[in-house]
Amino acid sequence: MAVGQLWFGIVNGARNYFQWVPQPQLPVGSHRAGYVETLEYENGGIGVARSHGYHRVFDFNFPVEEASGTEGLDVYAQFAGGFYGDGWISFADPMYYEQNLLPPHWASPALSELDWPEPAQGSVSWGGTAANSYRQPPRKGTWTITTAANASPLTDATIPFVIVPIPPTHTLHLGFTGAATGTAVTRVESWVNGAASAGATVDVTQIGETSSTRLNLTVAGATYAFAKVYLTRTSSAASTITPISAMAQLWPAGVSPTLTGVHVPGRGHTGLRFADGAAAEDYRGVFGGVPYRGLSTRLVEVGAWR
Repeated sequence: MAVGQLWFGIVNGARNYFQWVPQPQLPVGSHRAGYVETLEYENGGIGVARSHGYHRVFDFNFPVEEASGTEGLDVYAQFAGGFYGDGWISFADPMYYEQNLLPPHWASPALSELDWPEPAQGSVSWGGTAANSYRQPPRKGTWTITTAANASPLTDATIPFVIVPIPPTHTLHLGFTGAATGTAVTRVESWVNGAASAGATVDVTQIGETSSTRLNLTVAGATYAFAKVYLTRTSSAASTITPISAMAQLWPAGVSPTLTGVHVPGRGHTGLRFADGAAAEDYRGVFGGVPYRGLSTRLVEVGAWR
């Protein structure tokens, strides 16, 4: 990764594009937004109604810098304006490369028992996770998978999925703890820029819920721009899947991370949208034939709440 850059892109069905873009000024404004309402009672007490789920909001601010070129500030306006299609925005957040880049409800699917989105369509039953020493979520859900055989988000728009961008300088390390019956699988697709279909597809080996292993699959950023994760089945056989936890980390190519340990809650995001036009502002003139401007823009998480 070049200093001061983010691996940033858009996914729109079979059209996708990722590239390096200027990194916002640090610290990046980021907060978690959810529903909350308080009600004061006549007896002096108070009640609170709030969502457990939340969406992320990112405020990107840039000082005056080079605006033109494929890696200048104007590239944000190109993404916001539809030059690369109308899809979900995603970026690899360097803050969480070595923690867990999956969104909270994908990293810990039992959050769906509260009010978080579910990782699969279909009926679900809830139970307790087996006793363990690895900070696994205490609850687990078992979903009945009823999709067509080998259905994907490209063929069935009802299938939830999550995107993990992979910078070309890094390797994505993944792990999925849980169990499945019938032909249900957790599927990881690896995509190159601009491809109409996945370059590689792997049905992951589920890690046992009392195992110390957290990561057992890799995707090379030198080859693929991002990974897409979803749940499906490979035939019409009766199938269920119990995704207990999942982790995704980015490590520099050639580095061998520790593959065992405790579960790390998800810190990532699902698909984002620009809340404005991302138009460069504060035009400061041309220096050496190159335009310099500033920029302030906001991205909000909408992917899981579609």
